[in-house]
Amino acid sequence: MKYGKYTLVKKVDDKFFCYNSNSSYKNEVDLKNSDIQLISNSINSIRKKYYCEECDEYISNDAFYLMFVKKDGEIIAKYFSHGNISLKKTDGNTNLNMIKSVLEVMYRNSFR
Repeated sequence: MKYGKYTLVKKVDDKFFCYNSNSSYKNEVDLKNSDIQLISNSINSIRKKYYCEECDEYISNDAFYLMFVKKDGEIIAKYFSHGNISLKKTDGNTNLNMIKSVLEVMYRNSFR
C-alpha cells in the first residue's frame, strides 16, 4: 500500500459509502444514484465466480487491478488483471459483464 490505493464501497443499512484511500489519506466520495443502482443490481445478480484476465485493451499499464465483491460477508466474485484493465464487455458472459460494470464504476470513482 505504500504506492497503491484502493476504492471501497460499503452498504450500511440502506446507505452506500465510497472511500478512496492510500497509506496517507482517506477521502469520502459521493456516488451518483445511477452508480449506486448499478452496484446494487449487480451484486444481487452476480453468481459466485473468480476471473483472471489478460487484456488487450490498454487503459493503464503500470498497475494491477484486484476487485472483491462481497455480499452478506461472503466473497461472491473476484476479478484480477495484471498490468492493464479492460472494461470491454464479453459476448455470452453476462456474469463477467456485470462484474466489469461494477469495476468501471469503481475505476471511474477512484480518481475523485
